[in-house]
Amino acid sequence: RQAREATARAATAAECAAAGSPPRQVAWRKALVARLEAGIAVKEADHGSARRGFEAGLELSRECGDRIGVASCLSSLGTVDLRVGDYAAAVRRLTEALSIQRSAGDRSGAASSLLSIAGVHMRRGALPDAEAAMREGLRLFREISDATGISQALNNLGNVLYQRSAWDEALAAYRESLEMRRAAGDRRGVGSCLNNIGIVHHVRGDWAEALAVYSEGLEISRQAGDRVSAGTLLENLGHVHRARGTLDEAAAAYAEALSIYRDIGDKPGVVGGLRGLGALQAMRGEPGDARRFFEEALALCRGLGDRASEGMGLDSLGILQEACGEAAAAEASFREALALHEAIGNRAGRAMSLARLAGVLRARGALADASTAADEAARLNEELGQKPE
Repeated sequence: RQAREATARAATAAECAAAGSPPRQVAWRKALVARLEAGIAVKEADHGSARRGFEAGLELSRECGDRIGVASCLSSLGTVDLRVGDYAAAVRRLTEALSIQRSAGDRSGAASSLLSIAGVHMRRGALPDAEAAMREGLRLFREISDATGISQALNNLGNVLYQRSAWDEALAAYRESLEMRRAAGDRRGVGSCLNNIGIVHHVRGDWAEALAVYSEGLEISRQAGDRVSAGTLLENLGHVHRARGTLDEAAAAYAEALSIYRDIGDKPGVVGGLRGLGALQAMRGEPGDARRFFEEALALCRGLGDRASEGMGLDSLGILQEACGEAAAAEASFREALALHEAIGNRAGRAMSLARLAGVLRARGALADASTAADEAARLNEELGQKPE
């Protein structure tokens, strides 16, 4: 609400200032308002409105010759493309923004675009490319002594290293970022770093340490009024409790996370909370409830136009169907997920779907097809430098 009120004031000021102003100045002010309104739409996961707003800002920025504004709109459009799973468009826009920023000597903007490009590569499973872009962005932030940028780049680099199973290196990056954020008094950033450190402990099976770190991050996020991070930390606490078999605690954490996500309008967060509850109900031997949660999450992904998340949701549904003995339905879900992963260039997703599909085909006696799918999954995992799920 506060953001909308601020944008409305900016729009009114722009209209007042437009009277008698040169056309370029009018276009610049209108572009600024368009970007602000689109930014609000991004936070509300209204990707269609966000795209239209940034496209309007892009046209106006070009009209008034504002190259930095053009790059900003292109970068923001790339972020929207990433969120809806259009990776090719995201890379194209972000690369164009990066080219403008480099030619304009905007090292801060270039570093930010490199981090976004790395994010696209991560979603596609191209981890070496992601790491290279992330390290270049980190180098630029260090060159201009941008402490905020450095800490963000370190945190993101940790995410790439985590995906590559380089857990000690990931922890080192997260901890360096954590110390910088503590020194800056950035409680929201501290909560984010603690969340990532907890994830590493979780994947290593060090559940007690993961619970301690997540709990510390949750307390800090609540003190800072950061409900987004609080929801994420609660969801991850649910994952640890589920892994430990403390299912009542898992249910409570997931339910609280989901309540926060719904309250703040975080639709991608709602998807995560629903999937957590679905997995929990599957563990409890309640496939009907699990299916309901998975299908609600899947419908929400489709409504958001998030094809990457939709593919993940289909994989989750397929796993449940396979466990319930619904081999034909599971095969259909994995094949639909595979088609989505292929369409957006998500090689990591393809590897996962192929491996799952191979298992179903093997169980159905289609041994030749199963072998082909398994071999392709192994090849992709080797190319990506990651361990199979």
